[in-house]
Amino acid sequence: MKIFALLILSISCLPMSSQVIVPNITWDGVLEYSFQKDFIAQKNIKRIDAKISSKNPSQKIQPSTEKKYFQFDSIGFQTEYYNRKKLVNLELTSHHLSQYKKGKIKTSTQKDEVGYFRKYYTYCTDTTYIHTCRSENYHPDKTGKTLDSTLINTVILLYSNDKKKVVNKNGIHTKSEYAENNAIDLVLKETLEYKLSNKKAVKSYTYNESGLAAEVWIKINGTEKQFNYFYDEHDVLKKVETWQDESCIKRLEFIYNSKGWIDSTILQNTENNHIKITKFTYTLYP
Repeated sequence: MKIFALLILSISCLPMSSQVIVPNITWDGVLEYSFQKDFIAQKNIKRIDAKISSKNPSQKIQPSTEKKYFQFDSIGFQTEYYNRKKLVNLELTSHHLSQYKKGKIKTSTQKDEVGYFRKYYTYCTDTTYIHTCRSENYHPDKTGKTLDSTLINTVILLYSNDKKKVVNKNGIHTKSEYAENNAIDLVLKETLEYKLSNKKAVKSYTYNESGLAAEVWIKINGTEKQFNYFYDEHDVLKKVETWQDESCIKRLEFIYNSKGWIDSTILQNTENNHIKITKFTYTLYP
């Protein structure tokens, strides 16, 4: 899950006070989800652990060695994401750490195969500067300090009239994002334009009678995907289907516990009937 991607525009298509998970679609056309900050804060949630298992049609459910968890501060911001996968003799680890100040992200740190990238955010009126440094000797337990860090990139975000421009370190305008809303301020269309290649990605939305997202289309690089959202009679999200070339290729179901919190998700690849089950457990602040 790329929780810290800079160019993901998402809409909170669920009632903010009653849902823990908010689905969103990346500009790459991937269905993801994040945890709703207000819900996390209201329920005093400190950490969510995810236990993964899977099943092929000819197999029983097999537990995974994958380790995944999400950590939150006392006001609901996600401060840590950890995911470790073992593939035969290869181990892949994603580790993200974030710090916030006055409701805005201050630093974001991400581990790769070599070391750590850390992004520093500076906010001015209608402008955000993002300085990226590499630190080969960074330690997760020392989030306030980086060692041997080197500045490798700077990106500038310019905001004007509900439009975001991305400018690189050489002062070249590389991308733009903007949204079009209807009369009741629901997003009808979001657009991402790549200025140097003239490529464009577009997301279009329709809503049900409750004002919740019903269908989302994304067109990018000549391909189109459709995402259909299904709710129960209480407007609680139950399922999202991914369609491409008039076929349902993935189905993501949400299972809730007796408290109404997310208990698990079931992701089915309808092309090969592989199923991935994610079971969530919660740790609360004392």
